[in-house]
Amino acid sequence: MRVAIIGGGPGGLVSLKSCVEKGIDATLFEKEKSIGGVWAPCVGKTWNTLHTNTSFFSSMFSDFPWPKETELFPDQHAMYKYLNDYISHFKLGQYIKVSSGVNQVDRANDGKKWVLKWTDQQGTQVQDEFDYLIVATGVFSRPGKHDILGLDSFCSNGGQVLNISDYRDANLYRDKRVLVVGTSFSGAEAAGEIGVTSKYPVIQLINKPYYVMKKMTNGRPIDSYLFSREASDFVTKETDITKVLETIHGFYGMLSGQNENVESLVPDKSLPPYLTISNTYLDNIKNKNIDILLNKNCDGFDENGLLSFTNSAGQREKVKIDTIVFCDGYLCQVSFLPQEVKDKIRFVEQDKFLPLLLHKCVFAQDIPNIFFIGMYKGPSYGSMELQARWVSMIIAGQVPYPSEAEIKEGILEEEKIRQQRPRPQIPHPHHIPYCDYIARKMGVYPDETKLQEIYKTYPKLYKMLYNNLMNVACYRLWESIHIDPNSFDQIPCASAVSILESIEDRIYKS
Repeated sequence: MRVAIIGGGPGGLVSLKSCVEKGIDATLFEKEKSIGGVWAPCVGKTWNTLHTNTSFFSSMFSDFPWPKETELFPDQHAMYKYLNDYISHFKLGQYIKVSSGVNQVDRANDGKKWVLKWTDQQGTQVQDEFDYLIVATGVFSRPGKHDILGLDSFCSNGGQVLNISDYRDANLYRDKRVLVVGTSFSGAEAAGEIGVTSKYPVIQLINKPYYVMKKMTNGRPIDSYLFSREASDFVTKETDITKVLETIHGFYGMLSGQNENVESLVPDKSLPPYLTISNTYLDNIKNKNIDILLNKNCDGFDENGLLSFTNSAGQREKVKIDTIVFCDGYLCQVSFLPQEVKDKIRFVEQDKFLPLLLHKCVFAQDIPNIFFIGMYKGPSYGSMELQARWVSMIIAGQVPYPSEAEIKEGILEEEKIRQQRPRPQIPHPHHIPYCDYIARKMGVYPDETKLQEIYKTYPKLYKMLYNNLMNVACYRLWESIHIDPNSFDQIPCASAVSILESIEDRIYKS
């Protein structure tokens, strides 16, 4: 039984580790010269001054905790090192082929196995057969088409166009008039860095106002508010769409604090809320380092390459721009997959929101030996790990493959999400219910009735699981009941409890 894993980012690495620990013969293929996905310096989707926007407790795997002295919001170098240390700790290097881009995947002659064709480090074309395929390349493959009027005119008049993946150092734009297009998390950080460095304020072109939250709020990291079961229950308790929007807007408004004091960032509460996380963004706006321009007020570039728009005073204005930094999203690319698979997953390359339709973001219709890990907008380390563990248990025969009816229903739900208008910021915002669903399918997390019994025996555990920041280690507290039917009656795993206690000590007691 052989498994091929395509992609060497966090999703691919945790898939490899999950397979290896089950005794499955797995090989990971990474087209770049090093692993790390978006955090790999050679890939260029992050830069050395960029830090995570959530704490490291939300950017870790359940059985590989960060060192205690780690900065709460690690930078690119630290994230890249963490992933390499993960490989070393679990001795995964022998199963990884870097500089080995998969060019094509086809069905084998038996109509079941997969034939992978790739180019190795020496430039030689190689192929081999595998029983299972895991796709973990992520959905941020390449920049999409930039939608701004007059872009050709801007370029022909000497303007410079960059994608956020090309951005490295704010000092390069000290003497430049910069337009940042888009509301991505990295876009907010880049706009802030350039704004405080440049002689000129950055203009940021956005589609709609959004909430801005600081990384630390009342002495705690923002993810401790966003990703607890207590918060999840609060924002998901309503089913009426009007009340849902009201609840989420109220919750985001409470966390963003000063947002309502910035006129250009007052959200329309009849629409799904968007957010970004930055310690300096609001201050940069107030200090005139960043000027917000709504897309509806922008006419694009004129024949002289000048940006034309209506300013906040309602007056027409034209300004010279030297550099545009596009932060308007990426397209998913799975060109190596056969058309048969693309049809089954209903792949739409130009759809930045939900490019492929899968049951629980993992399973394709009618193709039981292909799986997708982290292939949706907004996955976390925790959700990718659970997906990978679930898949490895299925391949190892420890838990059943979802039924045909489950997969059909799941894909119909994804289709509804794809058709939703107006669209929310990410397709699967309810992170904890999603993780709990997978964990219960794996048999590693009790149902609510059993949890209440456990809480009576371990009252401290209740706070750590319900009130505190949710960490993926909670799904290591018990062995799967498919392996040990009496698992939930056993003492919770000490190493998993230790990670939950470290969160309590670092965030809630400091």
